[in-house]
Amino acid sequence: MYNDSIATEVIFEHNWEDLIDNIPTKVFVIDKIFFNLHRDIIIPILNNDPYYLFDAKESDKNITNLIDILSFFQKEEINRAFHIVCIGGGITTDIGSFAASIYMRGCKLVLLPTTFLGMIDASIGGKTAINFQGIKNNVGSFYCADQVIINSKFLESLPRLELINGWAECVKVALIDGNNFLTKLSANKQKLDDFIISEAIKIKNDICSQDPFDNEKRQLLNLGHSVGHIIEVISNFSISHGKSVAIGLKVIAGISYADGFVSQSRYNKILKLLSLYELDFKQQFEVDYSIIYDILKQDKKNRKLMSLVLFSEKSVFVQKMTLEEAVALIEKHIYN
Repeated sequence: MYNDSIATEVIFEHNWEDLIDNIPTKVFVIDKIFFNLHRDIIIPILNNDPYYLFDAKESDKNITNLIDILSFFQKEEINRAFHIVCIGGGITTDIGSFAASIYMRGCKLVLLPTTFLGMIDASIGGKTAINFQGIKNNVGSFYCADQVIINSKFLESLPRLELINGWAECVKVALIDGNNFLTKLSANKQKLDDFIISEAIKIKNDICSQDPFDNEKRQLLNLGHSVGHIIEVISNFSISHGKSVAIGLKVIAGISYADGFVSQSRYNKILKLLSLYELDFKQQFEVDYSIIYDILKQDKKNRKLMSLVLFSEKSVFVQKMTLEEAVALIEKHIYN
């Protein structure tokens, strides 16, 4: 267990039911699929507490369902004495956390992520969001959970695609860190345990603690995401977040090598690591300059100049450029 400087307590606990049971007054937002798969463990912890089942698809992370959750809270007479407990993957914790951040100007929040990606990414750092008018995560807030409870046993029943989603983010933070964790992953051969989860959380948390509102250093965590976001949009989210980020990492590696920021050796090591974790995907959707431009123009992270995160020989760095320059680079390398 440790407390970070943005006030979230992260607890690794396989006997998570006792922790939930000890919360005095609570309401649940639960991924419907997870609920149906694990009714035997979920039903006993509810103790007649109100719960909302959320159909956790990216297309359902929208304002209509946000309003439905808030209406449920009001109907159940939830007040600020309640803890809102979100159980599910990143889609569920995103919308549930956003609801917690705005209902009665903020309620206590506990997250129990049930996917690899949710554990190391969505639940860490305090970003909450819904998708709005076709733009991913365009409406949201910065709102840190009081607790994040990590039970890695949930991962034993995850389908392969969900593990790939998590490994993509895990590889990303290792490439940003560039130190011992990268060495560990390079020799790890997809062995997933509490150490891997803890190290990935620690790297992201350290960065977020230095820049809670995503103004400077936290932008490094966007490595692969500018391209990944393009892939998600043009595929209408049929390509998962993890696969999209993996494609993004490969494209950014190509740009970094072509522009002389990394050596042939560093470039090959990045590709080898992606291959080791079965993240060597190719972008197959038709895309051109205008499509890339329109998507990047809507990105909330882009201001007067776009920040494109590129690889350096040891780590990564933010390269400022015009939107037009970024689009031209991405278009040139997106089919690598």
